[in-house]
Amino acid sequence: MIPEIVVLASGGGSNFQSLIDAIESGALNARIRCLIVDRDCGAIARAKQHKISYFVLDRYNHPALNLNAQAILCHNVHLIVCAGYLSILPNSFLNMFANQVINIHPSLLPKYGGKGMYGLKVHDAVIRAGEKETGCTVHRVDSGLDTGEVIAQEIVEVSVLDTPESLQKKVLDKEHQLLPETVKRLLNELN
Repeated sequence: MIPEIVVLASGGGSNFQSLIDAIESGALNARIRCLIVDRDCGAIARAKQHKISYFVLDRYNHPALNLNAQAILCHNVHLIVCAGYLSILPNSFLNMFANQVINIHPSLLPKYGGKGMYGLKVHDAVIRAGEKETGCTVHRVDSGLDTGEVIAQEIVEVSVLDTPESLQKKVLDKEHQLLPETVKRLLNELN
């Protein structure tokens, strides 16, 4: 039986694409059941291109409707992967899927996590603080913001010449390696 995952995204979907690429190359033995997005975003085009079902559960919909739809779509999957998903998952959802929901974050958590820390904002904060290194983290999603158990991290050196944009690219390159590797390890641990 091939393990199934559901991916949640809000943006361009490059981390979603890294999972697709790993599956298509045979590096990851899994099937993406569907993509769930909370807004119109670039990840949808990637789902269409690879014939993956997708569902738009707009963040402005009724919360109970979104929760029920997400729960149905995620029923009996092995892992739920937040890959650039900006909406907060309610505790009731997290309780239904305890320890099955993971997220990738563009910093070395616990540094530069929490409210307002996403995208270029993270990298700008890292540079302004004079950090010598940053990176990315895959962690379990819990009721806090970026506070769940750290599963895996990759370090990226910060150059004095880095801008938030150049640092974002360096970190994103590491994310594209770390996320599929971590999903593979977690799915292997289930067997």
